[in-house]
Amino acid sequence: MSKGSESGAGGPAKDKPWIFRTYAGHSTAKASNELYRTNLSRGQTGLSIAFDLPTQTGYDSDHVLAKGEVGKVGV
Repeated sequence: MSKGSESGAGGPAKDKPWIFRTYAGHSTAKASNELYRTNLSRGQTGLSIAFDLPTQTGYDSDHVLAKGEVGKVGV
């Protein structure tokens, strides 16, 4: 391994700025979307979104296996 290769392209990791993200959501999809867009417009570099369990596992909210689980976890 060559010197510095463990940190990837662009130089040593110590020279890169930290990435700060807010793990967030709001009461409605519309409110969440507005929050994400506002944060991105102010310089946030990425999103960390808290989804409910059916969404995390790839089920539509009306799927039989999602019954009773929609909105229970996540933000």
